[in-house]
Amino acid sequence: MAPGTIFGLVLVGAGIILFAISPALTERAARIRVEWFQPNLDLPAFKRRNVRILRIMAGAWVGIGVAIAILGLVSAR
Repeated sequence: MAPGTIFGLVLVGAGIILFAISPALTERAARIRVEWFQPNLDLPAFKRRNVRILRIMAGAWVGIGVAIAILGLVSAR
């Protein structure tokens, strides 16, 4: 298998994992931010915004990974 295909599949896997754990990551980041930096933080808005940001980034990783994997398969012929 071509290295580009492997890299694309790894990127797809990383995107799927990030999509799945984004709520837990946001919860931890919100807790740290409230305890250490900003005690009057609007937690629901912070969590909603950051989960959305992480999920968009994860979707981009999956899309780019699929494109790289397909290009790796096509160029290996």
